[in-house]
This record gives sequence, structure tokens and C-alpha cells, in this order.
Amino acid sequence: MGPKQRDRQSPQQALESSWGFGFLDLFHELLLVQQTFQQ
Repeated sequence: MGPKQRDRQSPQQALESSWGFGFLDLFHELLLVQQTFQQ
């Protein structure tokens, strides 16, 4: 019963973490672009 629950939850957690990291990377890229344009 334990492993099945973990398998059911892990994909959703992985998706959420990947989305979070994706947004952070995008935000970081935008900040770098802004800095390069300002200089």
C-alpha cells in the first residue's frame, strides 16, 4: 500500500517542482536580459 501511494504522489510532485524551477529560470533569464539592456 505504501509504495503505491508514493508512486501516485511522486509524478505530481515532480511536475510541480519542474514547473517551479521553470518559472525561476524564466524569471532569472528576464532579469539578466533587463540588466544587459540597461547597461
